[in-house]
Amino acid sequence: MSRLLSVEFRRFFARRLTRWAGVVLLLGIAAAGIGTFATSSKDVAAAHRSAQRHYEAFLQDQQAFRTDCLAHTPPDQVDEQCPPDESGATVENFYSDPRFSFHDHVGDLLTTGCVIGSLLGLILAASVIGAEWQAGTFASLLTWEPRRMRVAAAKVTAVVVGSLAIATVATALLLGVESLVAATHGTFTTVLREARPQPHFAKQTWALAGRAALVVMLVSGIGAALALLLRHTVAALGVAIGYLIVGEGIIGSLRHGDVRHHLLQSRLDALLHGRYEWFIPTRGPDGSVGFSSDHLAVVHALNAGIEALIFVALLFAVALTILQRRDVT
Repeated sequence: MSRLLSVEFRRFFARRLTRWAGVVLLLGIAAAGIGTFATSSKDVAAAHRSAQRHYEAFLQDQQAFRTDCLAHTPPDQVDEQCPPDESGATVENFYSDPRFSFHDHVGDLLTTGCVIGSLLGLILAASVIGAEWQAGTFASLLTWEPRRMRVAAAKVTAVVVGSLAIATVATALLLGVESLVAATHGTFTTVLREARPQPHFAKQTWALAGRAALVVMLVSGIGAALALLLRHTVAALGVAIGYLIVGEGIIGSLRHGDVRHHLLQSRLDALLHGRYEWFIPTRGPDGSVGFSSDHLAVVHALNAGIEALIFVALLFAVALTILQRRDVT
């Protein structure tokens, strides 16, 4: 089995699609880093001066508006039509910290890496296995290793672990590039004005990274299972993307949209973010439907992960059963 796995890993990383995917990811990471560098700065003093100028311009505009209003409004309507400025705006309302905060964005960076890695894993898994069916490589390999389950397990393991490795390296590079931006044009602390203390920030960040890796593996597994089942790259990608985009939209609209909270995307969302919440509609005595914070449904990451894993396992069970019984040509 180890020799078979070694062969499949080499085949996976030798494919042109895998290499081009790596090139595209590198270009995207470089573009993201350049964009963040260009839109951030450590010149806090200049940002305060800019805020002061905008605040003074705001006060002048307000004064000009009131002066014009007083000049064209009858005296008995002045209090109603030309009230004094009571917005309570201060110069701080016009201040935006120009520094890039790695602390405030690391969660978004991990989520972005997970989403892109999952999409890439789905495409790679469906492409690698589907292309081998279309080229006849899968059938040829069975003449050397006739045990279909071992061959399928090796291929699925290679594409899932390989996709996870690419997503992990790409996300790590993205974090590394953005940390360099934070070191030169930003800060590693929060810049939010009313930020709450987060004593377990590092633990929560590592937990998010671990859950993101699980999501990438599950989505890659779905692509591999569909490719095994349908024996065609386009068919596998069509079914997967069609379900996630169109199917869940149609099915999720049933029962006034309540069904969407029980489908695959909601479980993947709960697994990634730690929990998934939605308000349960309640019907009043007069038949009206309302929502209240007292009626809140929650799906936690553990339950969501188990349900998503069961779904993927059932999909593989169907695919492997058909593979075992159907002729391979």
